[in-house]
Amino acid sequence: MHLLQGLMLLLSALTGADAAVSTITIPEPLRPWVDWVLYGEQERRCPLLYNDATGRRCAWPSALRLEVNAQGGRFEQLWHVDAEAWLPLPGDRRHWPQMVALDGVPVAVIEHEDRPVLKAGPGDHRITGQLNWNTLPESLKVPTETALLTLTVDGITVVNPQIDTDGAVWLRQRIPPVTDTQDHLELQVFRKISDGVPLTLTTRLSLRVAGQAREMQLGPILPDNFIPMNLRSPLPARLETDGRLRIQVKPGDWSIEIGARHPGPVVTLNRPAVTQPWPE
Repeated sequence: MHLLQGLMLLLSALTGADAAVSTITIPEPLRPWVDWVLYGEQERRCPLLYNDATGRRCAWPSALRLEVNAQGGRFEQLWHVDAEAWLPLPGDRRHWPQMVALDGVPVAVIEHEDRPVLKAGPGDHRITGQLNWNTLPESLKVPTETALLTLTVDGITVVNPQIDTDGAVWLRQRIPPVTDTQDHLELQVFRKISDGVPLTLTTRLSLRVAGQAREMQLGPILPDNFIPMNLRSPLPARLETDGRLRIQVKPGDWSIEIGARHPGPVVTLNRPAVTQPWPE
């Protein structure tokens, strides 16, 4: 019993940190008990929200691909899931998604919190489905968690689709043709070192984005041995286990800030080995 109590205290301390539970830090005799201790608490494996130390995000979507015409449409989206979660789908009660498949296997779609969803376990998943109607609607509900949307109407790609605050994308509008606008990113990096106990490092990224909305990876962001504490971003972003920042960018000027600390005495600071578009 003392062994299990120790494991519970250890897991509680680990999951209260910024990173998810890592079995590397758990003694070998206790590892077989991890799933038992976390039963009903699987969300503790998920990354913390950058602006809420008590909240976690267990599902991360990639770009949603939506192709529609006067007869209906089809959609496709990739998701990364850290713990069993509800994954929202395009559509609503009026335009209910049909022929939905998870990793190529047909699945049931239910209504949860007034939107169509399916449940998926941990891992990387591909969701596909169809939408049926007799007339192209003016708008269609899309998951609010989705920041990147590739929209094609009657075979024409829509540049910068219009999504309102309720998560509805407008389908019936004047569709400009795709231009040769080139994807471009200007990145500036600023670092502030606070010499205290512990030593802390604030990294600010200033991004100027042009072209299409897209997903990028930058970094590694932090020098060796620094532990991330918080992430503040107006764009969907998360720190990966390899230290890179995965971010869904769109045209505009954006500022992102990452706070970190060093666990021990610091003699030297070395810049991480990074590549373009990181500034030299």
